[in-house]
Amino acid sequence: MSCVIVHLHALAKTRFFSLDVSEWLIENISFVSVSDSNNLAWNLLFSSCIWQIWKIRNNRVFANISHDPSIVLSRCRSWASNYANLYLPPRPNVASLRNSCQLLQWQTPPSGSICLHTDGAVNAGSGLGSIGGIFRDSAGSWISGFSRNIGFSDALTTELWAIHDGLELAWNNGFLNLQVRSDCSMAISLITDQNAIASSHALVRAIAKLCRRVWSLEFTWVPRETNRPVDSLAKHVPPDDFGLLMFDQPPCYTADLLYRDVHGPPYCKARTG
Repeated sequence: MSCVIVHLHALAKTRFFSLDVSEWLIENISFVSVSDSNNLAWNLLFSSCIWQIWKIRNNRVFANISHDPSIVLSRCRSWASNYANLYLPPRPNVASLRNSCQLLQWQTPPSGSICLHTDGAVNAGSGLGSIGGIFRDSAGSWISGFSRNIGFSDALTTELWAIHDGLELAWNNGFLNLQVRSDCSMAISLITDQNAIASSHALVRAIAKLCRRVWSLEFTWVPRETNRPVDSLAKHVPPDDFGLLMFDQPPCYTADLLYRDVHGPPYCKARTG
């Protein structure tokens, strides 16, 4: 039982107790992080528990048969384990992966600073761009997020718009000690150039002006693997909404990615050369 209680505490930040039934089911079925010492994914354990609860409810109502909770939980774990063994590929051994790939994990920002992750996305079919940004504290906890459509665009412009809008929001919210992270090395290079204020790109000049305000800014390139939550946010903007969308709580499609950032497992990037 303790493994379930501990994991429910971790899921509290993903609104486990406040969602309506349909969202609650979808969010928990999508939550694939390892949940206990038996290496069971939470979505398997959750699904097994729901099924067993339904069965014992029917036994109680129609046959007046009661079940010991500890036995029911043991049965849930057994069902989940059997399913994982029969239908899922075995989990790779982390030690063996170290020789074939680079393990990447989200890094906490310096104590007392706010981390702003930004990303842009361009739909290959329509050419429409969208952006996203996530503010997190030094423990990795969600502060707020934003996203919006920007119309027809290219990859670099979307990345710059995400940084620009993120800086504006950070200033308006008093986040004056900020570490900005982007997986676009070109955007970071243009912004940190000593002549950025005279750049031929209007957005770079606008960002350079924002940087001249009285605050502490650090721009950092990060691998795409450690930028996945905000990548997901940027790609989920409703296509017909061109207003700025703000998120006080993480959307359900980012929950597992945020959890993995802090608790693992790390991402594996194939080594080259």
